[in-house]
Amino acid sequence: MSRDHIAIPKFIEEGFSKDGKTFVYDLIRDNEYIGSIKKLGTKNNYYDNDVEKDILGSKVELEFSIIYHNICNAKNVVEMKHIIDDNFQLIERFFSFMFLRSKKTLDTINKECISTKIIGDIDHSELLRIQANTHTNPLSVIGKEYHFYPLINLSNKLFINNSVGFGLMKNKNGEYSFIIPLNTELAIIITNIDIGKNNSHLFIEKEDENKVDRINKKICEMEKAYGNGFIFGIDECDITAYKEFIKRC
Repeated sequence: MSRDHIAIPKFIEEGFSKDGKTFVYDLIRDNEYIGSIKKLGTKNNYYDNDVEKDILGSKVELEFSIIYHNICNAKNVVEMKHIIDDNFQLIERFFSFMFLRSKKTLDTINKECISTKIIGDIDHSELLRIQANTHTNPLSVIGKEYHFYPLINLSNKLFINNSVGFGLMKNKNGEYSFIIPLNTELAIIITNIDIGKNNSHLFIEKEDENKVDRINKKICEMEKAYGNGFIFGIDECDITAYKEFIKRC
């Protein structure tokens, strides 16, 4: 029997935990609790064995976990950007699987896809097998040209995360960006906005807690619209602060 992380992998959950524990708000049950990342967002034998081991375990998650740890352990932001640039396609591939690992994605495909009306619904394992062969790219929704940047959070307010591991932001010009929080102080921004060759990274300064707040709210909005039912972070205050907000989303 395997305990499968349905969407966000355990190694990212670790970045929002302390001693293997994280504070969770469960949207479905309207319940707050301290949970173990061994169990958070998991279900026994959710994926077929070949998908869990051969597609996710030995390829998609393993490849990105190495990149993830290299980015988090980089000596400086320039090194971070080099790691991201050198592994652009692997990060792109990892995100495409994260996007499809939401249960709501599967439900939408089964509801809207014409083929499922003929041959019946597919399960999540079959969806990921299809993705492994077709390589669809959900990043295309923000445009054909996009860039990856590390975002360093220097403020006293920490990033939180959600069950699918990303949020979607829109600026005043109508331009979209994805944000993937890696830990409470570091994220990857995927955007079609070219901030220039001299800007290899982005900072949130110490006094700019409001920027972190806006990002966290986008994480909440994505969870409400698209996720599997929970947000989480290291401190209770970081999560309870968004409890009422996410209910109103």
